[in-house]
Amino acid sequence: MNEAEFELLAIRSLRELEPDCLTVIHMEMNAQGKTIPGSLDGFCRVPCINPPRFVLIAATTTKLSKLKGKWLSSGIIEKPTATSSRVKPAKRKSDHSAPTDEGDQPKAAKQAAPLCSKYPTASFVLYLATNRNLSLGLESVARSAGDLEGLEVRFLEQSRCVTFWTQNQLVNGSDRTILASKQIRCHCP
Repeated sequence: MNEAEFELLAIRSLRELEPDCLTVIHMEMNAQGKTIPGSLDGFCRVPCINPPRFVLIAATTTKLSKLKGKWLSSGIIEKPTATSSRVKPAKRKSDHSAPTDEGDQPKAAKQAAPLCSKYPTASFVLYLATNRNLSLGLESVARSAGDLEGLEVRFLEQSRCVTFWTQNQLVNGSDRTILASKQIRCHCP
């Protein structure tokens, strides 16, 4: 399953699994079904909730070893430090830290900031969707980072995805290919 297919199924799954996600707008995918690099993959204001609640979604197929960076990177690579007097730090062309891709959680915090100004009592939920099984340590770090930014972080991970997709016949259980003709039913409150 490629990145675009996973993103599409993750958004569709969250719409069905999570009442707050029923009205999520799927962003960052073009008419050809290809993902467009950008801020986040889904967004909505949850209807009929006061004070307002906003949902943000970031879906990824990034490998587990790079997932923490994908979610939490500040966008700046820290300068390396020598761990031993025998190890010299690598030479750099400049003394400044190099920019890198900003993580999904900092992107969500930036997107939430203007809404926070307009709706000071609003709450923000960030769903991090991945096709990987997560460790409790990674979940804890991501939740803590979200708390610092005023984001409640929730997860849609591999085991929950596979169970939902298989039960709803959205993917072939043996090879995880998408069964495109199957439509998810929507339950309206």
